[in-house]
Amino acid sequence: MLESMGRTRRVCAFWTVCSLALVSRVGARGISLREAEQMALERNPQIAAASASLDSARAGITRARATILPSLAATAGYTWNAELPVVVMPPPVGAVSIGEKHNYSLALTARQPVFLGFAGVTGVRMAETALQSSQLRLESTTQTVIASVREAYLAAVLSRMLVTVNEQAVAQAESSLALVQRRADVGSASRFDLLRARVQVATLRPNLTSARSNRDLADGRLRLAIGVGERDPITPSDTLAVFVSEWAKVPLDSLRLIARERRTEIRQLDIGEQITNDAVTLSRSAYYPTVAAFATSQWEAQRPSLRVSSGDFRRVSMLGLQLNWTFWDSWKTPATVQMARVGVRQLNLFRQLATDGISLEVEAAFHGLHEAELNLATGLETVNQAAEALRLASVMYSEGGNTQLDVISAQLALTSARTQYAQALYNYHVAHIRMEKALGLTRASQD
Repeated sequence: MLESMGRTRRVCAFWTVCSLALVSRVGARGISLREAEQMALERNPQIAAASASLDSARAGITRARATILPSLAATAGYTWNAELPVVVMPPPVGAVSIGEKHNYSLALTARQPVFLGFAGVTGVRMAETALQSSQLRLESTTQTVIASVREAYLAAVLSRMLVTVNEQAVAQAESSLALVQRRADVGSASRFDLLRARVQVATLRPNLTSARSNRDLADGRLRLAIGVGERDPITPSDTLAVFVSEWAKVPLDSLRLIARERRTEIRQLDIGEQITNDAVTLSRSAYYPTVAAFATSQWEAQRPSLRVSSGDFRRVSMLGLQLNWTFWDSWKTPATVQMARVGVRQLNLFRQLATDGISLEVEAAFHGLHEAELNLATGLETVNQAAEALRLASVMYSEGGNTQLDVISAQLALTSARTQYAQALYNYHVAHIRMEKALGLTRASQD
């Protein structure tokens, strides 16, 4: 199907290189597609946000592990007894004051959870699973950004090709006008032919202006996709080369199987299933008691004045176990368990929905790639035929064998053919990009 493209690859490449040279902008820095992708990996805010979420997930693992590890706390206190407690003794002793006005205390307490109703271990497992989910989210975000950068880059290249097409159309119309003018000067062309040639030139110039505006907009979209500002003007330096996508001959069922294995959304749902099951276990842990071991050393001093020294303190040490068990919480725990179980059912529904959506996306990419391949196969041949038709029409008009309307029609046909071919080449590249994205195989270009 692409044999004709192979025969004319060098011609197409030369035409594209010429178009880039003609529309290069002064002061703008030319970058390759690989450079654009690397810049996006470093500057795109979506990737930066996903990377920050990954750092947060790593910190979450440390926090979860802290719940099952020992802790050490120190406390210090001072109490001024405005009125001392009094103990009334039998006569003749009477009322006796206890303690001193100024009390000082220092305490050091170590605590080790022994049993948390499975909440501790489950929390650590959920945090580790959340890290895996964040890693997949970063991978998915990177794939989306890379695909967006590639499409924006190719759109910028296409916009330059269309500028060249319109510049060539204006040049051809002006050349035709010059020919008609020369014939009109010697009386071999009518005033109507001359007027029609001038109208043709005036009609094509707004299209060129629009094409240049679209080029500037495409450059802006490329900067936005990469994550650079307006103060860093860039232009694409690569061309739209003809190639054969390796996915064009792979059966649709095989493509769907690849997508199910490689798409990060499916893997995220697998991880999500583990998280929701752990959420059920975590919510059920409230039914169980918690047990913690502790050891405390406390130093206390009582003085009649504010002055105190180290010799005034007396140490008290103790070891123990603490058990907490909530027997009734007004149905809070059953409701929490029910919510977690609903989350499991919702995830199963989302899984089916995501699987169907990915299957449909792969099918759309499959048909889009084959349609773009078919359009591209005939596009270049059409350009060659239209160019030859314009040449013949121009020669015949200069020799008086046809009318100036035939030349204008041939010019319009060539412009349309060149535009359609540029669009077809762009569509083929984009179809390949979207197929890789649908399969979950988008990767940054390497050297």
